[in-house]
Amino acid sequence: MLKCQLCDKTFKTSVYLKCHMAVHSEERPFSCATCGKEFKSKDTLRFHQMVHTETRKYKCTMCDETFKYAHSLTVHKRKHTGVTPFVCTVCNGSYRTGTALKRHSVVHTGEKPFTCHICGARFSLNNNLKRHLRIHTGEKPFTCQECGKSFSDNIKLKSHMLIHGARKPFMCDLCGKTFLFNCRLLIHQRYVHADRNEETDGTQRFSQARRRNKSSVKPFSCKICLKGFSAACSLKLHEKGHSEHKEFNCSICGKSFHNKYSFGYHQRSHTGEKPFVCDVCGKRFFHAGSLKQHERIHTGEKPYKCDQCGKAFRTDGNFYRHLRIHTGEKPFECLYCHRKFHQSNQLKSHLQVHTGQKLYSCQQCGRGFSDSRQLKKHSCDGS
Repeated sequence: MLKCQLCDKTFKTSVYLKCHMAVHSEERPFSCATCGKEFKSKDTLRFHQMVHTETRKYKCTMCDETFKYAHSLTVHKRKHTGVTPFVCTVCNGSYRTGTALKRHSVVHTGEKPFTCHICGARFSLNNNLKRHLRIHTGEKPFTCQECGKSFSDNIKLKSHMLIHGARKPFMCDLCGKTFLFNCRLLIHQRYVHADRNEETDGTQRFSQARRRNKSSVKPFSCKICLKGFSAACSLKLHEKGHSEHKEFNCSICGKSFHNKYSFGYHQRSHTGEKPFVCDVCGKRFFHAGSLKQHERIHTGEKPYKCDQCGKAFRTDGNFYRHLRIHTGEKPFECLYCHRKFHQSNQLKSHLQVHTGQKLYSCQQCGRGFSDSRQLKKHSCDGS
């Protein structure tokens, strides 16, 4: 065995040792003929040169998507198979890539290594810092191809595209509800459709079921959004969400739906039927999801936990609103002065400055108030 004099690493042959020594050297003898970038080894140069070619020779057999690199195909296939080989040693959470695991690890360490050089705000993820910096720079790199309007991040652009008729591509195959982002679909399915056993070991069984579902093969893949399904019928129902054709039409208001589940939910808005009843207080609801959300008032359960600060929430809406505190996102913009806000109610309150219209009014005397607290403090005799 041959030993490196600088790091004590050993090698079987002198060729391997010679290649290794390039690690300790600043010399980069191999340069790219296209862009001039220099590399320490021929292999690294060959890998880099793929950047300059449009050739995608690695093809996924499940959805026909192609890739430049074999590694990219390997990682992509995990979307279909559900394989998550990178496991957190603290909480056993598993992830498709090492990068995703690294991002997750800051949840446990509390580390926030990325600091804004303008205002000093700290972030656990570099992407969150990049989004935050656009608040200071005013940069809007994401442009709508339909109308030319620009946005500071792609989430705002996706939301904006709904104005131009864009669909919400991620559909729940259990109830038909559609979502703009896959992460919101996953959260919806996790908390709305999860069958939690009320027995003492129910939480453990639920976790085990989730791990089994993660590892199960999903050979049926949507060619539009790449979501994988374990059954062909689930894929067929999902694909309807991408279609313009809506075969279920409401005879009362004319609204159309892709599937019978969404149609059935909608019909209750006309009939007033509320089949889901709270066992504790008797309150009734249109949807099972609404009942589950309500039941958390009685149980105190707060399943939506912020990875950044650990704060927990009862509903996904409150959870998403809270996340904007960490990301710096302000999606609600005033049409008059272009000031931006974290929440829609903040924008509504602000608009009163421009319109003069009061949001709250006394039912007895008609006096208007800009704040609900002012209305509560107000008392009158109706004259």
